[in-house]
Amino acid sequence: MTNQPHWLESRWQLPKGEAEILAAHLELMGCLGSYEVLGVDDNEEAKRVNAELVAYFPDGDSAGLKKRLEVLLDDHTELKSIERLPQGDWATAWKKYFKPFALTPEIVIRPSWETYEAKPGERIVVLDPGMAFGTGQHDTTRFCAEFLCEVRRTHPHLQSLLDIGCGSGILSFIGRTMGFTDVVGVDNDSAAFETSQENLERNPNLAPVSFRLTDGSLKDCDIKPADVVVANIIAEALCEMRDTLMSLVKPGGLLILSGILPERSQMVHDAFDPVMKRVTHHASPHWHADLYSHL
Repeated sequence: MTNQPHWLESRWQLPKGEAEILAAHLELMGCLGSYEVLGVDDNEEAKRVNAELVAYFPDGDSAGLKKRLEVLLDDHTELKSIERLPQGDWATAWKKYFKPFALTPEIVIRPSWETYEAKPGERIVVLDPGMAFGTGQHDTTRFCAEFLCEVRRTHPHLQSLLDIGCGSGILSFIGRTMGFTDVVGVDNDSAAFETSQENLERNPNLAPVSFRLTDGSLKDCDIKPADVVVANIIAEALCEMRDTLMSLVKPGGLLILSGILPERSQMVHDAFDPVMKRVTHHASPHWHADLYSHL
């Protein structure tokens, strides 16, 4: 993926607050990475209500891609353009939109090219997302981060963490920052694996964290059950992996599920509620997340 000389860049205009759900649909259609630009117009009212999403696809037939993407258009969502760009343009363009921000009251995410002086009580994680998903700006990641912080406060005896679909490694780093002593992140995307390793080098104070690359089966990467397992992936994959995910949670441990669209939440509940106890729930207009206990 990283050796590809060109990308197809698509630009979308849509209501503010709906960019994340569009990004999820684009990911299912082969999107390699995306970032949100708030305020597509200079007008202050437009900045308040509009957003622009820039999403990147593998090089190919732009007309064919446009035809495939048109299924996502509606009265409020507009595909502004599709343009073929050199890889280098993507490698730097998104950086100007990624600034330090507080993911939780305790944790600030800082890109390596920005400076930030921590306030009392804040902990900094240095993160460059690269082509891997996981900047921490999405509700799905924030839900997981909040659950991890809550778990450390209420269940300090739980020490090991397994991050399934780790992307940039952000949840692995948050877990380590909050005090998990044994942290392993797993992904089946080589770009995500490379990015997580690079981010580990940017956070030497958070070692040890281990990342594993799998070809799609969690049985092939020599991972052991953990006290807490977090899986921030789409609902269909969560349900398909239910038995494997359960087997990776130690007795008395916790399972965090996120990346669930509201219309898919019942499907997830039907799959997991009969075999695990749902402890608590997070929701936004576009996403759900659940915390389960392994009895």
